Amino acid sequence: MPAFPGLNDSDVGDLIRYLRTLRPRSGAAPTRTRATLVDGRSIDGLVLNQSASDLQLLGDDRKIHLLRKSGGDRYRAVTSQADWPSYNGQTNGSRYSPLTQITAANVGRMVPRWIFSISNTSRLQVTPVVAGGVMYVTSANECYALDAGAGREIWHYQRQRTKGLVGNAAGGINRGVAVAGDRVFMVTDHAHIIALNRFTGSLLWETEMADWHQNSRRAAMKAFAVSSRHSIRRPAEKCGASGRRRGAASRRRTRGRERASSIRARRHGSPEPTIRSSTRCTGRPATLLPI
Repeated sequence: MPAFPGLNDSDVGDLIRYLRTLRPRSGAAPTRTRATLVDGRSIDGLVLNQSASDLQLLGDDRKIHLLRKSGGDRYRAVTSQADWPSYNGQTNGSRYSPLTQITAANVGRMVPRWIFSISNTSRLQVTPVVAGGVMYVTSANECYALDAGAGREIWHYQRQRTKGLVGNAAGGINRGVAVAGDRVFMVTDHAHIIALNRFTGSLLWETEMADWHQNSRRAAMKAFAVSSRHSIRRPAEKCGASGRRRGAASRRRTRGRERASSIRARRHGSPEPTIRSSTRCTGRPATLLPI
């Protein structure tokens, strides 16, 4: 066990006992309880994990309730001040957090609040995702839901690793999940997308990801979306789908005109969607244009 400067033997013993409470007892069936809140309301449900100071409860409403002791036998409910539901933060990908507790003045004095050990992996590349006070972290084919304030495990999803993999997949690289509504979305080591119930960790559905070899060649462009009422232009032709810079002769052949291909698909009872891809050099990333 690593040394902890400044802690005596008694403190280390207390720390070890605390760390052992972070994981639920293996094989123990959840017990029912009624938690009374400081405002007099009560929540009935199954105990997922608990200690002398906190309780993680799966309520009869099928949602997770994170509770903290607040004198006597009463609890107060807690949640996250701001969520971080995807790898890049909010769904707009800004990677910006509005929280102000960490500043240039106090960052040098920060110390660990809790530590959670993830088994079956030698390295992690995951960005923790937080929604409703619950933190979701992953390793290859595994996902943990933790109480973000206490570090206590709420549920754990695991499936067997795929044999015979090569490259990055063989190394067990996984960079986390995305949360939307009551679901957690995760990619497996054999290119499947799975959806888990974010309150219980149960598997909702699974599908194999499309193989780009069987569809279309890779495009050197940023992400884009398609709707039935919009068209999408791809980036400048020098960064086109082939990734090759076009020569002067090719540019002369297309100067003054725009080559466009249209893909039309009819859906019953809806307008006919159109996607137009332009090879005209604009110098801008993909732009969504109304038709």
